Amino acid sequence: MCRKLIYFVSVILLLGSVVQAADIQWTNLGEDHLWSNPENWDPNRVPTLDDEVLIDVPNASAPNGPVIQDGIDAKAKGIFTEAPGEPTLTITGGTLEVAEWIWLGDGADSFGIWDMSGGALTVGSEFELGWGGGAGTLTMTGGTISAAEAVIPTGSGAFGLLYLYGGTYNVTTADGLSVKDNGMVDITEGTLILEGNDIAKVNGLIDAGLIIAYGGGGKVISDFDGRNPGKTTLTAVNKVVVLSEDFEGLPLGPNVDEALAGELVWTDTPPAGWEVDDSNVPGIGDPNTDGVTEWAGWAFADKAWWTETAGDQDRSLFELGSGTVAVADPDEWDDADHADSEASGWYKTFLTTPEIGVFGLEALTLTFDSSWRPEFDSNYHQTANITASFDGGEPVEVLLWESDESSDNYKPYATNETVMVNLDAPAGAEKVVLTFGLFDAGNDWWWAIDNVEVSGMPIPEPVDPGTDNLVAFYALDGDAADSSGNELHGAIAGEPNFVGGQIGQAMELDGVDDYVDINNPTLLDFGTGDFTISAWVNLTTTERATVYANGGDDGGGVRYTLAMGEGNDNKMTLTTDDDDNKRQAKGDTVVNDGVWHHVVGMRSGDTSLVYVDGAKDATQDLPEGYDLSGTTQHNAYLGAITSNSDGSLIKFFTGLLDEVAIYSRALSAGEISYLLGNRKFTLDGDTLDGLDHDNSVDKWDGSAPGEGNPGGIAALTEDDVTYIRVQDTGDPRDYGDSVPTGKTNFSLYLTQSIGSDLGLDGVRIELRTRIATSGTLDAWRKDGGGMASTGLTSWPAGGLGGSFENGTHEDYGRGNIGIAEKGKGVISFSLSTSGLMVGNSGNKVSVDDATQWNTFVIEIADSGSGKYSVSVSANGGDAQTFDVTPGTGVVEDGSYITIGSPDIAGRVATAFDVDYISITN
Repeated sequence: MCRKLIYFVSVILLLGSVVQAADIQWTNLGEDHLWSNPENWDPNRVPTLDDEVLIDVPNASAPNGPVIQDGIDAKAKGIFTEAPGEPTLTITGGTLEVAEWIWLGDGADSFGIWDMSGGALTVGSEFELGWGGGAGTLTMTGGTISAAEAVIPTGSGAFGLLYLYGGTYNVTTADGLSVKDNGMVDITEGTLILEGNDIAKVNGLIDAGLIIAYGGGGKVISDFDGRNPGKTTLTAVNKVVVLSEDFEGLPLGPNVDEALAGELVWTDTPPAGWEVDDSNVPGIGDPNTDGVTEWAGWAFADKAWWTETAGDQDRSLFELGSGTVAVADPDEWDDADHADSEASGWYKTFLTTPEIGVFGLEALTLTFDSSWRPEFDSNYHQTANITASFDGGEPVEVLLWESDESSDNYKPYATNETVMVNLDAPAGAEKVVLTFGLFDAGNDWWWAIDNVEVSGMPIPEPVDPGTDNLVAFYALDGDAADSSGNELHGAIAGEPNFVGGQIGQAMELDGVDDYVDINNPTLLDFGTGDFTISAWVNLTTTERATVYANGGDDGGGVRYTLAMGEGNDNKMTLTTDDDDNKRQAKGDTVVNDGVWHHVVGMRSGDTSLVYVDGAKDATQDLPEGYDLSGTTQHNAYLGAITSNSDGSLIKFFTGLLDEVAIYSRALSAGEISYLLGNRKFTLDGDTLDGLDHDNSVDKWDGSAPGEGNPGGIAALTEDDVTYIRVQDTGDPRDYGDSVPTGKTNFSLYLTQSIGSDLGLDGVRIELRTRIATSGTLDAWRKDGGGMASTGLTSWPAGGLGGSFENGTHEDYGRGNIGIAEKGKGVISFSLSTSGLMVGNSGNKVSVDDATQWNTFVIEIADSGSGKYSVSVSANGGDAQTFDVTPGTGVVEDGSYITIGSPDIAGRVATAFDVDYISITN
């Protein structure tokens, strides 16, 4: 951020600003800094909506300007700053109404500061940060701004900065946001809301680095008409660091073979969970033949000692490394006797990380500081690499450095650099193991590393795109009917087959004369507008294969087409052509491997994009105002495109095609994730809205536990955590309640439908729960009475956990938390005082203290014959796996989750809490 600021300052244009006449000016003579004190103004009165207000006291005591706090209702016609320095306005609460404009930093060397942590500001016209050679910086950590326009800065401003670290900034007119090249918006915890659909502009500003997240280390999340109807909403997510290792804290010992004495200078023991493989270092295992012992494989050494003992030789240039660093140094190792390298193998050593959890992350990145000095001769060829193994799979090389200058992978001398490596994780990957290798070395130089970090961005939660701007949808289940409601039904040509598809049936096209003719409806002529094409494909052909096309190819014409092989062989490309400028977003993922792939071609403003299997695969800039009007010169097709030269059809699709959707808008990453098949349901303890109460004798009136009959379920708050409390205090008859005629269900349950897209197979559940011990549990029993059916007169101090309905009862397998799939049954879980029971009371994953919040990760997979493999880990520990037969006692006709207490023949007492449940497939 400092570097950006220095740049901005360096390009200040010392332009003369127009002197603005003020009706009232800040003086701070009242010495309390409060806007509401007349003594702080000249003349001696508080500004009104008719006043243009000048705030210029940059040399006054901090905060260099007025303060608006709770209880102050401030008003002005306009506000500006002109004098050199840092005139400042601070809002911690209250309100400020500005009828027309704010010009913050309105004069050469006037660096206006606006700090807002609370309250509300409304601006009738523009809120400018920087004008007339001045600059403005607005920092929000709370509160709400509603301004007609946000200008950051004007063309004559030195720079403008908006730090949206909290609160909400509403721009209330369409196209009201302007960010120049010398402006910047940095979003962390705050929210920016724009009027109308500004996605195209926002994407351009993000691509230009003018809207960033977390100082450039995060990701901006934007949507139109999603979180705020009719508006564009911007928030940010920060990168998630899943591994951070600087090798500090390792217990170092004295030197062994090196001549330079030191007590705490070296160890060959890596950090916990890391492993060093030195088995291929010549002579390893015998101090007399292993070379210099300290360097017989990866070692961890005090950097200053390593540098000095080796005679420096540029090791000291590794300034990014500090304290203890990891070193593989065959140069120093070779300075003592060792087994013959040529006969027994050259120096080879590997350093491996622990398993690193990466589930739910994308854009995985490995970052580390590095000192590399290579050497190459006829015998030894110093080489370094890094491999990544996802979920126990075969290692994939993600970095290769060679010392041979003739190699494409030659890595020149680089003794002090930060290295970033993209880790291309398979979809759904949960863990990765990284290995740093140095090999084929002899009397070469070294490789040292420090500050190793693995991070990623949270994968956008799937969002149902619904039918908003859905132009056509072809399920291809036995026909080419359009189910969007626009009746753009296709006509099938040739003799394609219908076979099992990704969803339902798919169309199998022969690549010769099979296709679907959609005619030439104007709805598919998008002009300068956004669009999205989504489809499932399964191919093995190496020929060009058109998924969808509108317009003409070959010999000019206007078109847009999503096809394999148009740009890169065997990969998807979105081609657009306005008959003057042909642009192609060329994918990088092979899709003709005989498995299903979800492919998307999309225009978003002045950018075209390709997604494959939910990941962005290609982008391409488009000319400003790029107009594809006129694609209706030819018909639109699934599986082919028209040749302009002779009107014939070319580039036929060979393979399986399914679920083709066309939208007249750009979809968000979350919507693409949804179309890929990802689904997510989250139940947070903050709310009970939308949950259905099971029809049972235990009545629940939505109030606190104990106010039901006899138990209850409620949302409670403790230590800023809001959670769901389930408390079943036993048989209603213990409290003198009669059993209504025909009622045999004594359970207490809440249920929530999760739709047909979430089932048992492939589901992942994250659950945070605990045994209830807090609160006045005894008082929360009805009338404070006992629980005769359970033999309990008071709640045990250590809590009372869940119970399972085992045996032959119709609710067999029913516990306190369950997930059910229609026609398959229910798999349930219950938290006992010692752990989580899985499927039945005989399966349990233990925890140290069930009365504290514990997080469980549960994965369910169909193992055949009506059974499921259920894997459960507690608090990040190793997983245990159980074979579970789903219970048959479902409480709804459909797929659902449930939280509550089974009846156990009507006699059970239960008290447990749930903070959240997250279910993904």
